[in-house]
Amino acid sequence: MKIFFIILAFLFFSCKNTYDINALDINGNVNVLIEIKSGTLEKWEFDKNRNTIIRDYKNGKPRTIQYLGYPGNYGMIPNTISLLSEGGDGDPLDIFVIGEPLERGDIAKVKLIGVIKMLDNNEVDDKLIGVQNQGSIFSRVESLEQLQNEYPGVIEIFRLWLGNYKGIDGNMIFRGIYGKNEADSILNNSIVN
Repeated sequence: MKIFFIILAFLFFSCKNTYDINALDINGNVNVLIEIKSGTLEKWEFDKNRNTIIRDYKNGKPRTIQYLGYPGNYGMIPNTISLLSEGGDGDPLDIFVIGEPLERGDIAKVKLIGVIKMLDNNEVDDKLIGVQNQGSIFSRVESLEQLQNEYPGVIEIFRLWLGNYKGIDGNMIFRGIYGKNEADSILNNSIVN
């Protein structure tokens, strides 16, 4: 009987549900589940029904970016939703995390600095932009202006990448780049926990 309780306790504590992770930690950092490591080409995404990250498929084939690799770590913010009622896709918020390459499945502590507003096939597909809170040369960056001043061209790289990564048939429409206040507003309106 004792072994049964040990196994039960192990299963309970080892199967942390992504939905148990708050969008924000107690220090105000954004928690980000990394789906795609910077520099890679394979498209992966969090599957909320299976509570795991899976390879993304389109038309029965695994999706691989036919352009340059991801310019930053890419992920989602747990316990958020891009509201259908506001033109969103009903999925968790997307975010690029600027900093050292992170592994798929990592939870990164991130500071929001801005957002690139996009439409994808007429659905809101905003991409929040954050920097790793620790362990990166970008950790001291607090705003898009500071990022642009200290690392010229980084934001333009993201904008160009987003406009081209789906190829010539992509339906991505650029709607503008906005700072921390707009990014915070989008996040706060999307938190569901």
